Amino acid sequence: MSILTLDERNHRWQNIRLQMEKRGLECLIIWGSLGSHNNFIANLRYLTNSALEGYLVFPLRDEPVFFTFIGMRNPTAWVVDMRSGHPKYSESITGCLKDLHLDSAHIGIAGPSQYYREMGFSYPTYLGLINNFPEAKFEDATDIVEVARMIKSPAEIRCLEIGC
Repeated sequence: MSILTLDERNHRWQNIRLQMEKRGLECLIIWGSLGSHNNFIANLRYLTNSALEGYLVFPLRDEPVFFTFIGMRNPTAWVVDMRSGHPKYSESITGCLKDLHLDSAHIGIAGPSQYYREMGFSYPTYLGLINNFPEAKFEDATDIVEVARMIKSPAEIRCLEIGC
């Protein structure tokens, strides 16, 4: 039985969405990778409870969509809508954002932690998104996820206790 339940997911998602709303963001796109001993995946894993790499489209109001490699599924993932995005993630994310009517939205981009910040979100993917959405406003919103991760819930504290 997993310690990180749907209640934990709901707590995290609600907290992130509250911070998004305060900043005026209609969507977050979170990138994560297993690179550098899994150091690039923490922000993505925080919202998906999954060790799969890819991009999470996390809208303020709708259900999130997780773009990962073809055929990969994770039964513990909190995100029900998992799709292939490989190898052209910008095209997959573009279609999703259009379906969500976020063509002119204020969108936050979240990559790896501050220390690894320049080793994250793919430039070709970012370029594809800004070219496909000239009326949208994009900004770095990595801090929203990172600040949320600093404050540990009882379930997270329990995980730390078990790990120790």
